[in-house]
Amino acid sequence: MPAALPIPEHRLIELAEFRRARCMGFDLRRFLCVWLRAERGLPADEIARVLGMNANSVRIVQRRFIAEGPPVFRRAPKGPKAPFLMPFADEALFLERYRDAAATDIKAAWESELGRRVHMTTLYRMLKRHGWRKAVPLPK
Repeated sequence: MPAALPIPEHRLIELAEFRRARCMGFDLRRFLCVWLRAERGLPADEIARVLGMNANSVRIVQRRFIAEGPPVFRRAPKGPKAPFLMPFADEALFLERYRDAAATDIKAAWESELGRRVHMTTLYRMLKRHGWRKAVPLPK
């Protein structure tokens, strides 16, 4: 295995500054991947064992820190993203036009605007995202 890249001096200064910031969860684990190497001189395999991570993940975090700096610690973990069919602002504009319409009417209009079929539960999730308590307003 090739030798680990040396951590530049300016990155060590940034690491010391970041240490004063509060971090938890994934942020803390990413920070410790680099800090344990910089301060304690531990190899990636040992850091991975201590943190319960894969050794390759530790090496990736260390390499990215050397290249990009502390923003690497603040990245959100990868995972499934909410499957929105249109941006939130566009949804709000769309719903504003159908403020007094029934759910089936909104669904039909939404399907025609998207150009595809949409399940009713998808519509109800969108309505909930925008604070609609009922799909059909109460009669006045």
